[in-house]
Amino acid sequence: MEEIRSIKVKTNNLNEMISMIKKGLPAETVVTLSTSLDMSIKATAELTKIAESTLARRRREKGKLRAGESDRVVRIARLRDRAVAVLEEEQRANRWLKTPLRALNGCTPLEYAESELGAQEVMNLLGRLEHGVFS
Repeated sequence: MEEIRSIKVKTNNLNEMISMIKKGLPAETVVTLSTSLDMSIKATAELTKIAESTLARRRREKGKLRAGESDRVVRIARLRDRAVAVLEEEQRANRWLKTPLRALNGCTPLEYAESELGAQEVMNLLGRLEHGVFS
């Protein structure tokens, strides 16, 4: 069972998650992520590259995100879940995700994770932190 706590999504397996992303997650998922990150909906929409007006319309219409938008939401949610697991506290993880880090060229982990490659580097950094490797 795959669970992404930051957006309250449970799936039976990775293939089901990929299918959900392709079909589009509900627009309300951005609100759930926003709450998890302790960020405004506007900031979360910017982070996931979704126009605020588009998000508002889709929420009103009970619509879905596009595949690329869903993928970005899942990327950030999985990153946050990993940060919570490593740092062992939600508030601490949220602070860490929003703090500029020298290891990320002065960017916050959330900024760095705007691309898949950047997100992978943030995951690697979390792995190093988990194992006590100074970064």
